[in-house]
Amino acid sequence: MVLFKTYGNPAADMGEWFEFGPDPDSGRIVRFRVRRIPASVERAIRGRQNMQVRSVKGGQEVTVDLDRERSISLRRAVYALVDSENFDGQAEDSAAVALYSKLLEVGDLEVGKPFTFDKRWAEGVREHVLGEFPALAAWIIERAERLQLKASGDEETAEGN
Repeated sequence: MVLFKTYGNPAADMGEWFEFGPDPDSGRIVRFRVRRIPASVERAIRGRQNMQVRSVKGGQEVTVDLDRERSISLRRAVYALVDSENFDGQAEDSAAVALYSKLLEVGDLEVGKPFTFDKRWAEGVREHVLGEFPALAAWIIERAERLQLKASGDEETAEGN
């Protein structure tokens, strides 16, 4: 059993598969491959301090930039998502067909016909899909954090115990 995996190049970490649940239409199990977010990548994403603290009468006031926090969460999820299995989409109008044809670099999408995202997760696709579905982005970040805890040796916390 391997107790510690390390990568000199964090982008080489292909992550682990996590089950999301069954697709409501097809019944197939949807899974996502998620990788941990190394500290160096986390620092690059977060950048400068993301809150301001100022003294006010009787204490301190903390101001958090929510738009910046959302942007950080999106960038973390975009980094952590590697691939999917059985994750399908459907364009409901010609504008959506044009958008996803461009993002996925395919020309055979049609209105109302399902298409797959599997093996097509270029950065622009991840940014768009995760930006549209913040709950999925949060789910991916949670799995990436579990992997980070697991890599740091905190198995009990990583498993949610």
